[in-house]
Amino acid sequence: MPASTPTPSDGLWNRLAPFLKSSGYRVQSRPRELAIPHDPSVRAALELKTGRYVALKLYDADNQRDQLETIKELSHHSNAENPMNHTVRCERILELPGQSEVLIMVMPLLKSLGNAPFATIEEAIDCLRQVFEGLEFLHGKRIAHLDISLDKIMFADGSKEGSRTYFLTGFGSSRNYGENNFDDAPPGVWDINSSDNTVPEFRPGFSAFYSGPFNPFLVDVYLLGNMIKRDLIEGNPDTKRHGYPELDFLAPLAQWMTDRQPSCRPNMTRARCYLGQILSGNAGQ
Repeated sequence: MPASTPTPSDGLWNRLAPFLKSSGYRVQSRPRELAIPHDPSVRAALELKTGRYVALKLYDADNQRDQLETIKELSHHSNAENPMNHTVRCERILELPGQSEVLIMVMPLLKSLGNAPFATIEEAIDCLRQVFEGLEFLHGKRIAHLDISLDKIMFADGSKEGSRTYFLTGFGSSRNYGENNFDDAPPGVWDINSSDNTVPEFRPGFSAFYSGPFNPFLVDVYLLGNMIKRDLIEGNPDTKRHGYPELDFLAPLAQWMTDRQPSCRPNMTRARCYLGQILSGNAGQ
């Protein structure tokens, strides 16, 4: 098999090899059984002490500090032990000697959903249960993800055969509001690189017809609802993912979550409650 073409980041990872080895890690080729996405800033590595695979991700400490702090907060033991927390965990931060601007985060090596993410409808429903729960947890911590998509959901195999634990990843656009109010500026001028360009709040001229308060958590609700509609029910030709027509019973929920008027959308607590009612057959009662 021919060797893969080196990427511009390969040289950097090669230079980091001695430091990583002294820290207990050896960069590896991606395990064939793991369909992890190709990202020049991420490498699979072997943890020398345990023999398990982990993921190493490069961060620019100057420009990605907020993202780092959000993931570290969510990984703190008080949050990590919460069963509703479905965010990727930070296991360790490696600081390069003499290079304070570069940090390496050690994380579990997770699997990508790929183009055919679910073998059964039950798998898709289980994923949604966990993602709804995880996003409600984030919002309870006053954190908006702002780039929810199937590409930002990864999984690890569970302890039972065929089971999966799903995780929200990709916090590059996220905002942690803490005790603060939302930004005064409308979302249309936020510096957010969302993968979904249909969000009404992000479109030019939105503020001309909408006078209500801008709520980033309702942007997340829209993104998740549109993911259900576009990627799960209908299928998405842009990503070459086929749809699951059997999930059409979720269409009313997706429609509610993607209402053009943000104030008409449910918050994540109401959305998760309605999902539970749908799955139990009690919706509308």
